[in-house]
Amino acid sequence: FLATIGPVAPFLGLFAIVAASSAAIYRRLAANYEAGDPLDRGTLRYLRLSGVIMVLAGLLLLAPPLAARFDLAGNAAMAAAVGIGLLLAVQNWLNIKVVRDSDELSRASVVEASAVSFWLLQGGVFGWAALVKLGLVQAVSMWTMVIIVMAVYLAVSIVSGVRRGLFA
Repeated sequence: FLATIGPVAPFLGLFAIVAASSAAIYRRLAANYEAGDPLDRGTLRYLRLSGVIMVLAGLLLLAPPLAARFDLAGNAAMAAAVGIGLLLAVQNWLNIKVVRDSDELSRASVVEASAVSFWLLQGGVFGWAALVKLGLVQAVSMWTMVIIVMAVYLAVSIVSGVRRGLFA
Protein backbone atom coordinates (compact mmCIF):
# COMPACT_ATOMS: atom_id res chain seq x y z
CA PHE A 1 0.00 0.00 0.00
CA LEU A 2 2.67 2.51 1.01
CA ALA A 3 4.62 2.02 -2.21
CA THR A 4 1.57 2.88 -4.32
CA ILE A 5 0.88 6.33 -2.87
CA GLY A 6 3.46 8.13 -5.03
CA PRO A 7 2.47 6.56 -8.37
CA VAL A 8 -1.30 6.71 -7.72
CA ALA A 9 -1.51 10.28 -6.38
CA PRO A 10 -0.83 12.03 -9.72
CA PHE A 11 -3.59 10.00 -11.40
CA LEU A 12 -6.07 10.84 -8.64
CA GLY A 13 -5.09 14.48 -8.93
CA LEU A 14 -5.53 14.44 -12.70
CA PHE A 15 -8.95 12.82 -12.27
CA ALA A 16 -9.96 15.62 -9.88
CA ILE A 17 -8.71 18.26 -12.32
CA VAL A 18 -10.64 16.70 -15.21
CA ALA A 19 -13.77 16.20 -13.07
CA ALA A 20 -13.71 19.87 -12.08
CA SER A 21 -12.75 21.19 -15.51
CA SER A 22 -16.36 22.05 -16.28
CA ALA A 23 -19.68 22.14 -14.48
CA ALA A 24 -21.15 19.62 -16.94
CA ILE A 25 -18.41 17.04 -16.30
CA TYR A 26 -18.64 17.56 -12.53
CA ARG A 27 -22.43 17.09 -12.58
CA ARG A 28 -22.02 13.77 -14.41
CA LEU A 29 -19.26 12.43 -12.15
CA ALA A 30 -20.13 13.71 -8.66
CA ALA A 31 -22.07 11.24 -6.57
CA ASN A 32 -23.24 13.97 -4.19
CA TYR A 33 -24.59 16.31 -6.88
CA GLU A 34 -28.33 16.38 -7.30
CA ALA A 35 -30.04 17.83 -10.36
CA GLY A 36 -30.95 21.45 -9.79
CA ASP A 37 -28.41 22.05 -7.03
CA PRO A 38 -26.42 25.22 -7.59
CA LEU A 39 -22.79 24.69 -8.50
CA ASP A 40 -20.57 27.69 -7.97
CA ARG A 41 -17.24 28.30 -9.64
CA GLY A 42 -15.55 28.33 -6.23
CA THR A 43 -16.31 24.64 -5.76
CA LEU A 44 -14.81 23.73 -9.11
CA ARG A 45 -11.76 25.92 -8.42
CA TYR A 46 -11.29 24.27 -5.02
CA LEU A 47 -11.43 20.82 -6.62
CA ARG A 48 -8.99 21.78 -9.41
CA LEU A 49 -6.48 23.21 -6.92
CA SER A 50 -6.85 20.11 -4.76
CA GLY A 51 -6.12 18.02 -7.85
CA VAL A 52 -2.98 20.04 -8.59
CA ILE A 53 -1.88 19.57 -4.97
CA MET A 54 -2.39 15.80 -5.29
CA VAL A 55 -0.37 15.70 -8.54
CA LEU A 56 2.45 17.62 -6.84
CA ALA A 57 2.32 15.29 -3.82
CA GLY A 58 2.76 12.30 -6.09
CA LEU A 59 5.63 13.94 -7.96
CA LEU A 60 7.30 14.81 -4.64
CA LEU A 61 7.00 11.21 -3.49
CA LEU A 62 8.33 9.86 -6.79
CA ALA A 63 11.19 12.29 -7.46
CA PRO A 64 13.67 11.31 -4.71
CA PRO A 65 13.52 7.54 -5.32
CA LEU A 66 13.78 8.09 -9.08
CA ALA A 67 16.74 10.42 -8.62
CA ALA A 68 18.41 7.78 -6.43
CA ARG A 69 17.57 5.06 -8.94
CA PHE A 70 19.34 6.97 -11.69
CA ASP A 71 22.35 7.57 -9.40
CA LEU A 72 22.27 11.34 -9.69
CA ALA A 73 25.38 12.89 -8.20
CA GLY A 74 27.05 16.27 -8.00
CA ASN A 75 25.33 19.01 -10.00
CA ALA A 76 22.55 16.69 -11.17
CA ALA A 77 21.70 15.75 -7.59
CA MET A 78 21.80 19.42 -6.59
CA ALA A 79 19.47 20.33 -9.48
CA ALA A 80 17.09 17.56 -8.41
CA ALA A 81 17.17 18.82 -4.80
CA VAL A 82 16.42 22.39 -5.94
CA GLY A 83 13.58 21.16 -8.13
CA ILE A 84 12.11 19.12 -5.29
CA GLY A 85 12.41 22.12 -2.98
CA LEU A 86 10.60 24.34 -5.49
CA LEU A 87 7.84 21.76 -5.97
CA LEU A 88 7.44 21.51 -2.21
CA ALA A 89 7.24 25.31 -1.88
CA VAL A 90 4.57 25.52 -4.60
CA GLN A 91 2.60 22.67 -3.05
CA ASN A 92 2.71 24.28 0.40
CA TRP A 93 1.64 27.63 -1.05
CA LEU A 94 -1.30 25.97 -2.82
CA ASN A 95 -2.25 24.07 0.35
CA ILE A 96 -2.36 27.30 2.32
CA LYS A 97 -4.39 28.95 -0.44
CA VAL A 98 -6.91 26.10 -0.56
CA VAL A 99 -7.35 26.08 3.21
CA ARG A 100 -7.72 29.87 3.41
CA ASP A 101 -10.23 29.95 0.55
CA SER A 102 -12.27 26.93 1.67
CA ASP A 103 -15.45 26.95 3.69
CA GLU A 104 -15.67 26.43 7.44
CA LEU A 105 -16.59 22.74 7.14
CA SER A 106 -13.58 21.94 4.95
CA ARG A 107 -11.25 23.92 7.22
CA ALA A 108 -12.58 22.06 10.26
CA SER A 109 -11.89 18.77 8.49
CA VAL A 110 -8.29 19.82 7.71
CA VAL A 111 -7.71 20.94 11.30
CA GLU A 112 -9.12 17.69 12.67
CA ALA A 113 -7.07 15.57 10.27
CA SER A 114 -3.92 17.51 11.13
CA ALA A 115 -4.44 17.19 14.88
CA VAL A 116 -5.33 13.49 14.81
CA SER A 117 -2.43 12.72 12.47
CA PHE A 118 -0.02 14.62 14.72
CA TRP A 119 -1.05 12.72 17.85
CA LEU A 120 -1.11 9.31 16.12
CA LEU A 121 2.27 9.90 14.52
CA GLN A 122 3.81 11.37 17.67
CA GLY A 123 2.81 8.27 19.62
CA GLY A 124 3.83 5.92 16.83
CA VAL A 125 7.22 7.51 16.21
CA PHE A 126 7.99 7.71 19.92
CA GLY A 127 6.94 4.10 20.43
CA TRP A 128 9.05 2.90 17.50
CA ALA A 129 12.06 4.98 18.62
CA ALA A 130 11.78 3.51 22.11
CA LEU A 131 11.68 -0.02 20.69
CA VAL A 132 14.74 0.76 18.52
CA LYS A 133 16.65 2.04 21.58
CA LEU A 134 15.74 -1.14 23.45
CA GLY A 135 17.04 -3.21 20.55
CA LEU A 136 13.68 -4.84 19.91
CA VAL A 137 13.18 -3.57 16.35
CA GLN A 138 15.34 -2.13 13.61
CA ALA A 139 15.40 1.56 12.77
CA VAL A 140 13.56 2.59 9.63
CA SER A 141 14.77 5.09 7.05
CA MET A 142 13.62 8.70 6.97
CA TRP A 143 12.04 8.00 3.57
CA THR A 144 9.94 5.22 5.09
CA MET A 145 8.85 7.67 7.79
CA VAL A 146 7.82 10.25 5.15
CA ILE A 147 5.70 7.65 3.36
CA ILE A 148 4.10 6.58 6.65
CA VAL A 149 3.32 10.21 7.54
CA MET A 150 1.71 10.76 4.14
CA ALA A 151 -0.31 7.53 4.38
CA VAL A 152 -1.55 8.30 7.89
CA TYR A 153 -2.53 11.85 6.95
CA LEU A 154 -4.30 10.63 3.81
CA ALA A 155 -6.25 7.97 5.73
CA VAL A 156 -7.17 10.33 8.56
CA SER A 157 -8.21 13.05 6.07
CA ILE A 158 -10.51 10.64 4.27
CA VAL A 159 -12.12 9.51 7.54
CA SER A 160 -12.53 13.13 8.68
CA GLY A 161 -14.07 14.13 5.35
CA VAL A 162 -16.44 11.16 5.28
CA ARG A 163 -17.56 11.89 8.86
CA ARG A 164 -18.46 15.42 7.77
CA GLY A 165 -20.20 14.32 4.57
CA LEU A 166 -17.59 15.87 2.28
CA PHE A 167 -17.34 12.70 0.18
CA ALA A 168 -21.02 11.77 0.22
